[in-house]
Amino acid sequence: MADRYFQIQLQAQSTLAAYQPLCIQGGADAGLDGAILFPAVGERWITLPGDPETLQVSLLASEPGQETPSPVAAVRRDRSAALTLLDLSHWLFTRSSRVKGARSCGQLRLSSQLSTEKLTANLHGIYLHHLRHPDAEFELRCRRGAGLEMDLSALRHSCRQLHASARSLGVIGSGGQPVDIIIPTYGQPLYTLRCIASVLRDLLIHRRVIKGRLDVRLMVVDDAHPQQHGQAVLQWLADQGCLDFRVNSCNLGFLESCNQAVSRSRNDSLIVLLNNDIEVLPGWLTGLVDTIEQDIDVGLVGSKLIYPDGRLQEAGGIVWQDGSAWNFGRLKNPAHPDYNYARSVDYVSGASIMVPRRHWDAAGGFDQRFIPAYYEDTDLALTLRDRGLKVIYQPSSQAIHHEGISCGTDLTSGVKAYQVTNQVSFLEKWQSRLQQHQPTGECLERAKHRGALGRILVIENQLLDPEGDAGSLFMLNYCLALRELGYTITYVPTDNLAHQQDKAALMGARGIQVLCQPQITSVDDIFESRAERFDLILLARPGNFPHLNSLRRLAPKTPVVYFTHDLHHLRTQRTAGNITDRKERRRLLQRADRLRDQEAEIFRRADLVLHISEEENRISQGLHPHAAVVLPPVVTAPATSPLGTSGRRVLFVGNFAHSPNVTAAQWLTEAIWPRVRAVAPDMQLLIVGRNPPDFLMAGDGIDVLGYVEDLSALMQSVDIGIAPLQEGAGVKGKVLSALAHGLPMVTTTIGAEGITDATRSCSALLVADTADALAAQVLALRQRPEQERRALAEDGRRFIQKHFGPEALVSRFKEMFETLGLPFDQQVDRFLPYAPRGNDQRFTSSNSFTQGVHPLA
Repeated sequence: MADRYFQIQLQAQSTLAAYQPLCIQGGADAGLDGAILFPAVGERWITLPGDPETLQVSLLASEPGQETPSPVAAVRRDRSAALTLLDLSHWLFTRSSRVKGARSCGQLRLSSQLSTEKLTANLHGIYLHHLRHPDAEFELRCRRGAGLEMDLSALRHSCRQLHASARSLGVIGSGGQPVDIIIPTYGQPLYTLRCIASVLRDLLIHRRVIKGRLDVRLMVVDDAHPQQHGQAVLQWLADQGCLDFRVNSCNLGFLESCNQAVSRSRNDSLIVLLNNDIEVLPGWLTGLVDTIEQDIDVGLVGSKLIYPDGRLQEAGGIVWQDGSAWNFGRLKNPAHPDYNYARSVDYVSGASIMVPRRHWDAAGGFDQRFIPAYYEDTDLALTLRDRGLKVIYQPSSQAIHHEGISCGTDLTSGVKAYQVTNQVSFLEKWQSRLQQHQPTGECLERAKHRGALGRILVIENQLLDPEGDAGSLFMLNYCLALRELGYTITYVPTDNLAHQQDKAALMGARGIQVLCQPQITSVDDIFESRAERFDLILLARPGNFPHLNSLRRLAPKTPVVYFTHDLHHLRTQRTAGNITDRKERRRLLQRADRLRDQEAEIFRRADLVLHISEEENRISQGLHPHAAVVLPPVVTAPATSPLGTSGRRVLFVGNFAHSPNVTAAQWLTEAIWPRVRAVAPDMQLLIVGRNPPDFLMAGDGIDVLGYVEDLSALMQSVDIGIAPLQEGAGVKGKVLSALAHGLPMVTTTIGAEGITDATRSCSALLVADTADALAAQVLALRQRPEQERRALAEDGRRFIQKHFGPEALVSRFKEMFETLGLPFDQQVDRFLPYAPRGNDQRFTSSNSFTQGVHPLA
């Protein structure tokens, strides 16, 4: 922890368009050696820990050892922690989107919860996280009022340096899915270079998820602009190997220029059409690619477009009955929840769209009847929709659009006039189809969710954290399955209606609209202030049961389905059975009785109940007979074999905010593991989970890892899973996930509950209920030959796919819709379950000052 800091002032040319990254050498104690920083637009000062003599700041070099001009203009040395705290708090509160719910700067500096030195070190870590991993919201805030220089020569060299750095780091040229980014131009080289630089910068920021996964190529085509200076600049970049550049032999117009450029793209590529007056924001490309890869039958996906002044230009488009088109959300706040969930739309502006080449070819590309430009993107979108493909607006892919740079904005003159005449051609082509659309401005809710069969309101405790707890993972997959069956999802977290930016963005990218503070202040507001209407309400957990009265009053004709997660009275009753203190046990048993009565009342009043397992359905029917459907939770894992082969590494996973995991970990470390180590002292136990209790300590073959960001990778490197649960209810996600990853799992009867029963068994799931027997199962797995362990792994995977795969869940949801008399897409038999995406964020006290993750927020 540093007690002194220093600041460097950047050379003016180093901040040109804020595209050039910085590289830090030295500072290993602070974890900075080799770090790459991305200064924000207009940023002139960078704060670093320690002494400037111990750190070297340079422009990111394209090759090791390459000399680059120094970006440092001046240095402010020996700044105290108190003064640095003042600088950092002001910087964060004015630039960061991750300070919602935090105290003011003055209150923060007067806080006594942390010493000045510790608080400064914490804020400096958050500050550096913004510079190392900038997100789109941060960039937008920094751009407010920041002017950008327009130096053609400097921009040209910046593009070359960025490309060379990307190639040196393996971001470009390392193979993967081909992505051809086509930038059509007509003059305006300054904007074109800013567009190119922003794309290369995005690749560098997301280098860890792009390297080896995407093979990106830039293709620029100039439509025979009479001024050739800009062409010479782009040709120079092409000669340096930075891009593919062509000049049309004559002016073809935007539409045909795009068609010819696409014909030169790779046959298996994902085509991106990107206007040259676009500047992409961090996460732009991964937002598009992840949508194509993690949704079914996507024909086209497009970005959220934002004006340079920060207002929204478009969140997807609507085509009306007369052929006119709306940019949905135009001039609104781009951060509003209404514009921050992916959805199927009529079209997305062609300024930033991605189309798989095979779908482009099948649709015939841009229709030449719309030459030279305008309505060709809208026509392509409707053509793809008519072919049974989805057109998706994706808010996690964001770009700034300097609209009208090439063609202006005057509808009465120049190329822009074709926007009016081509509307007539468009209406003639699609008149029959457009009769099914709404008259201009009417029935906006139906128009913006074209093709949806209905709307579902989900009422839960908190926003979903699929990497943090099994309940979130299960519910997220339920929402994804319901979307695939034809419904839009609106989700309300009733715990203070708290907005958590990272979780809301994760859900929004997957098509779930999040409503919370300040848009609503109560569940009633959904129906009263916003006048929302739904076809189904899904209510989860007993704590949300009191909302049922309001729901019946405000939406009397809407069926209410209750999802248990697990039987709360059963879980509480089992917890009481493990308590030795009589008073505490009596208190828990009384609580279990109250929960049993409450759950019986819920079963009586709900239109249908969704249970997590057949066993819990059987128990619940004894409380009160009710209509029910059993929903299998869905888990998935990469289709690879485990790397572990020694049989020595054992994994326990649990969120320690959940008391059954605490009890299980204590029993494991105090009673079971010593028995294992007594026989096999070389075995290793890895304990993973947020907030591990103090009694869990490393030693005697135990490693306490805490939260692990990539749990899937860890699961592929160990040999055995263990879950010695003595209490709890429902179906255990940790057990399912281990089996899905090919890990043989040792657990208890409670741990296996709802997974195996008299009708289905799994050889990879080994059950025992005493410390001796559990230790013996672990040791027996250790002694099995590698070939047998691999056979168990395959059996576990097959078992999960058959009983807890996407097809099983979709089948049960169809049963639910049939019971309720609601429509659903009959053709759907599967969905793509949750998988991490490149733009997913997870806020913690080390990278965010957001309420709920930081103690002072």
